[in-house]
Amino acid sequence: MAHLKTIPVFDLNDFAKNKKKFTQEFGEAFHKYGFVRLKNHGIPEGALKEAEDVITRFFQLDEKAKKQYEMPEHSYQVGFIKNKEIANNAKAADLKEYFMVCRDARRGADKNTPETPDIAEVPEFRKKTYDLYYEFNTLISRILRPLALHIGEEESFFENIADKGHNMMRMIHYPSGGNAASHTDMSLLTLLRAEKAGLYVTTRDGEELEVVAEPGELILNGGKALAALTGNYFKPSYHRVNVKSKDPRQTIVYFAHLNNDYKLDTVAKLKNYDGGLEDEGWFKNLKEFPIRYKDYTQARLKHNFSATARANDNKEKSARNGKKPKFSK
Repeated sequence: MAHLKTIPVFDLNDFAKNKKKFTQEFGEAFHKYGFVRLKNHGIPEGALKEAEDVITRFFQLDEKAKKQYEMPEHSYQVGFIKNKEIANNAKAADLKEYFMVCRDARRGADKNTPETPDIAEVPEFRKKTYDLYYEFNTLISRILRPLALHIGEEESFFENIADKGHNMMRMIHYPSGGNAASHTDMSLLTLLRAEKAGLYVTTRDGEELEVVAEPGELILNGGKALAALTGNYFKPSYHRVNVKSKDPRQTIVYFAHLNNDYKLDTVAKLKNYDGGLEDEGWFKNLKEFPIRYKDYTQARLKHNFSATARANDNKEKSARNGKKPKFSK
């Protein structure tokens, strides 16, 4: 593989101009690198800036104010979380804080799906972050089409099994010296707003690249769920974050998931695919595979958050005398 200075970049408008050419080149790059950059992705810069503004204001709140929006009872998948996530094979939690948004009633969420709480200190927070959430949701559908065509499936193949997925948007604040240990994502796809230094991607030949998106670009990578679906044809690449600057690093990450009731399995056309990745066939070693997607995600979440962290959060929750943030209807 040729030496890379950065990951490949694609103009999403080119799909409509020459579907066959774009499908081949986009899928091949995603197959080889696991990461690509996207321009002309269709998300208005205003929506990104407005969300970033309210997110910045939230993280500027004092610790006591932020902690009232912790909701560990929802498996750390909504609300405020700090220094709780532990990457595969890591011994310590990542040094970062973040706020998670997941789908709401507009996307048919069931009654057990928690919505983003209203943030009393930042009244526009809920609206601006959900506005961006749904922009990302639309973009994911556009990205899935060429990937489906590339592996010989119908254009709507991935969309049909991910139209009700519990997608999540994570707004992350890394302090100076903050980090995320080397890992691969559990998701189908991940979109990242990252125009500041600090993201490092490991290529297939073991080279590590520092990846920074140009203004207006987003970064896209595949996760473990996409790997399982494609027999590792779309294999995820390891990546980490290390903030070396004196200034903190803030970013927005959107995780796209399959439908909870979908049976995660490798598509028939790639059942016998052999990319020489014996050590990466993790999904074949699960106690259950094929596996219901909800069971898969719950197992991954349990793996990534320590029992100690959960116990400490439960104590903190009790200390707050059961007070919870209000939810909008």
